[in-house]
Amino acid sequence: MNGKPQLIPGIVRKATVNKPTTISMPTGAPSVKLQKGIIPGSIRPIAAKTCVNTKPVAAPNISAASVHPISSIDQLTNQAVEEILRETKLGKLRAEQHGATAWRPCPLRKTNKHFLNRTLISAVHHNDRVKKKTTRRSRLKLSELVRNEKDEELDDAGSSSPKVKRPDTATDSDSSKAVVNLIEDSD
Repeated sequence: MNGKPQLIPGIVRKATVNKPTTISMPTGAPSVKLQKGIIPGSIRPIAAKTCVNTKPVAAPNISAASVHPISSIDQLTNQAVEEILRETKLGKLRAEQHGATAWRPCPLRKTNKHFLNRTLISAVHHNDRVKKKTTRRSRLKLSELVRNEKDEELDDAGSSSPKVKRPDTATDSDSSKAVVNLIEDSD
């Protein structure tokens, strides 16, 4: 295409500096030697190897630093084209085996694991609450049945022998309980 290499989306090329250069700083400040592979203007810690230069040196041309030799660009382009062709061939094979729908991605959505997890947790908590509620009701029902059985036994035993009515013991129970005053009691 007009002598320029074809650009394919998804291919990122790294900008590098071809040769180490120095940038002048104000007098008294050490200048930093640029290393290969570092983009000028990027924030990097000062390297241990610094050189002090008093002569001003022109800054490197950034556009020249990002230019790759033609052969490496052609290699990247060829690799990208090969990858696209490989995917196309695999898609064609799938289409021959499974029909035209094999070209499309899977129509099924991914499972919503968060939703399933929360649903299972709430179901387990609900089941625990129901189990506790049922157990509590069963115990209450059992205690009620036992109480009714005891009352029936007493009624059955009482019907064979005449009941003797006891005198009101409310006054006796009051007199049997001794009230102890802790303030006056020395024991």
